[in-house]
Amino acid sequence: MQSIVENTKAPIVFHILHDDTLNEINKNKLSFIADNSGNDIEFHHFNSDVFGTFADSMNRFAIGTMFRIMLPDIMPDLKKIIYLDSDLFVNTDIEELWNLNIDNYCLAAAQDCSTIRNWGTPYAVAAGQTSRDRYFNAGVLCMNLDNIRKNGSLFQQVIDYLNDNPRTWLPDQDAVNAIFSGKTLLIDEKWNYFIDEARKNNEKAEKKIYHYAATLLMLHTNNEIDRAYYFTILRTPWGEQMEDGLLCNSMGRIVDRTGMLEKLLKKVTQNNIRLVFYGGENSSIRNAMRLLNRNFDSCEWHEHLKENEIICDDNTVYIVSAEADDGNGLEILANAGLENGENYFITQRFLHYTEGGFAL
Repeated sequence: MQSIVENTKAPIVFHILHDDTLNEINKNKLSFIADNSGNDIEFHHFNSDVFGTFADSMNRFAIGTMFRIMLPDIMPDLKKIIYLDSDLFVNTDIEELWNLNIDNYCLAAAQDCSTIRNWGTPYAVAAGQTSRDRYFNAGVLCMNLDNIRKNGSLFQQVIDYLNDNPRTWLPDQDAVNAIFSGKTLLIDEKWNYFIDEARKNNEKAEKKIYHYAATLLMLHTNNEIDRAYYFTILRTPWGEQMEDGLLCNSMGRIVDRTGMLEKLLKKVTQNNIRLVFYGGENSSIRNAMRLLNRNFDSCEWHEHLKENEIICDDNTVYIVSAEADDGNGLEILANAGLENGENYFITQRFLHYTEGGFAL
């Protein structure tokens, strides 16, 4: 909200979709941002019971992700609306998105970055319900509510989709992609640009909407966009309470990573050290091998290990991914008597975020 009002002169009505997790203190702070900028705000409370069994089966997603599908129903007098996820830094004028002509479409949305780059295949694409090049990210949507209503109840269509496609792992995003395939205007990626991409290329802050999808604000990246986002946060009613926390998290990550690298370097430069890599063939394992001048063909690597297979001596060092053996790998090593930072090192702790390391 703060980044929106700082980048536009257009009048805004903020519609906050929420459940009981939004308390009165934070409600007042949201109202302050709107009031202080001369804009309006309305709150729309949802009871998760309306979503039935889906409220308890969202996997890694909060039920709040489903609130957007209720917009055509709860705002019957609106013809058009912009939906925005809460993990966005809007570094551009939102009025330009509003002025897009979507008279002949139900939605306008940007292609999903990870899908078009073949980093993953969403269920809706794998099932042939839409094509890879048309799969969009639902975190930023310009919605033609009139056209959506002409197609029937969006809420019911999504519920029917989820009932018919229980294997989806991107619930409402897969659903709206399948429902509105061919009815969506694909727009420039600047309207929904993943911060991971910007960090990877060390890009400067541009006139874009930056999506912090599955990641956090990280000051230790020294990226201009993260810094701009940080200072925007400081200008919100939460700024004072968040300032120290954000700095401490980033500094703590730097200190921890440096400490692990120093210990690892000291250990692996000793004579007769046997390095054992442990975990699936993921980015953190690959980058740990690269860092230590190894590869899958020339080193000892185990995707799975049992406790009785662990060798506990001063000459053996395990390089382990936190996800090894479905997240049980660290416990297996500890139960075998190994010490973290001495006999085994967790890849996510000594690797940079862009290499598969921890975000904090």
